Amino acid sequence: MHSKNSARAPKTSRSAIEVLICTYEERIVDLASRLPEPIPGVSFLITHQTPSRRRYRIDALSDREDVLVLRFTDRGLSRNRNHCLRHASGRLCLVADDDIEFLPGWHTALSQAFQLHSEATFITFALIDAEHCAKREYPDQTTAHSVRSAFRVVSSEIAFDLDRVRAKRVGFNEHLGIGTPVGLGEENVFLRDLMTKGAQGWFVPATLVRNGPQTTGERLMANLGREQVFSIGAMAYCRRGAVSRLLSAKEAVRLAMHRQSLASIPDFFVAFNEGVTHARRLGLNQVSGLSRQ
Repeated sequence: MHSKNSARAPKTSRSAIEVLICTYEERIVDLASRLPEPIPGVSFLITHQTPSRRRYRIDALSDREDVLVLRFTDRGLSRNRNHCLRHASGRLCLVADDDIEFLPGWHTALSQAFQLHSEATFITFALIDAEHCAKREYPDQTTAHSVRSAFRVVSSEIAFDLDRVRAKRVGFNEHLGIGTPVGLGEENVFLRDLMTKGAQGWFVPATLVRNGPQTTGERLMANLGREQVFSIGAMAYCRRGAVSRLLSAKEAVRLAMHRQSLASIPDFFVAFNEGVTHARRLGLNQVSGLSRQ
């Protein structure tokens, strides 16, 4: 179930770029202050999950003709990402979280990247934090993605050609991401599934946005415990399949050393394998389709 909360005029043509923003409950209130001023050829699609059915004052968003807000009463980040995929209309789409800041010239850099790599279904970019520092190490030149590199990507780094993604009939796996037992990884599996179906992807060393204090993966590693190791085990299965179980002892030691507590090894070994089992039972190594729901 969803409803429209926007006064955006009917479009006579597709936007060149559409930013897809997922948000939840009261987090929508601060979104207007984070959006850049209107840019010709750029639109924003905001999918707002409100399982509480509470109404929020979003006049500053509803008054913008370049913004469309759709309201849903369900839960789960992957489900919300799929709402964006179903309702998007731009030629190129940028996946965005609700706490990002757009950097000057971001839309030009995005367009130029797809012009240079006309064969690309998706392109990922570098992400910086509040101090304009890269959150992780990135290649210093344009690089073709592999499944392995796709598992190092975070959501706000991803842009894609909408028609090519829809042609692959790939969506975000709704057993992954915030709101599920495996609270991360939906973007990585999405890219894996695209490449499994023959899509080409590239990393381009340009920065488009500045993200909030921590990504989900960074929060996971900062608060490493049994639940987090369960998620890591599930994601290992998504990447490596049955081989991941053979690596469980090694991973348990690595994660315990990261936590600086070798006493955690037995618990981490069990949790990692439980995550692998959970992912195998759900078939998370299979390509996730996008329903028309």
